[in-house]
Amino acid sequence: MASYSVLHDISKEIQKNLYNALVDTPDTDFTLTDADTDVILAKPDDAESESGKVALYLYHMDVNAHLRNQPRVAIGAESLVNPPLPFRLRFLLTPVSDSHVTNQLILGRLIQFLYDNPLIQSSTDLVLSDERGGAKELRIHPDNLSVESLNQLWTAMNEAYRLSYAFTVDVVHIDSAKQPAAAHRVGVSQGSISPESSSEAGDL
Repeated sequence: MASYSVLHDISKEIQKNLYNALVDTPDTDFTLTDADTDVILAKPDDAESESGKVALYLYHMDVNAHLRNQPRVAIGAESLVNPPLPFRLRFLLTPVSDSHVTNQLILGRLIQFLYDNPLIQSSTDLVLSDERGGAKELRIHPDNLSVESLNQLWTAMNEAYRLSYAFTVDVVHIDSAKQPAAAHRVGVSQGSISPESSSEAGDL
């Protein structure tokens, strides 16, 4: 089940994974100390002002139109629940250290890690389930933004352009908070026609 906290939970999971990827970089020490202070969930300028090394910014989310109108989901044999709302999350990953060389090394390492590890699965901090029609794993894809789209994004953030990497995560589901409703059984009504009477009717 994916509750309303899933957006934050996914951001925290990616934050943790990116931090560990930088810590485990072979033959390179990025002088990191903590995931929360080095990989900051904020716009690039805000992350830089907090002395972070990387900004991980969830800047937009789209409803998946192809999966939007799904039938209600059966819970056991007696109940139905509204299907989850499916989203695609759009992230911007931006190194914000005061060294251009370090920024390029950080971004290259993180792109390498996301390429090698495109799946997000359940962990101690993130619970993914298909119990109500959701997904047990999420997938990361590069988001090939055009120059025009990049310009619009940085303008909307009111920030100067920086070297960055855009990626998407899908399909992210947010479950309905409504309680399951009783499923209505389809049965034979008392006024149904018996095989005999049906046969006789066909002879008229």
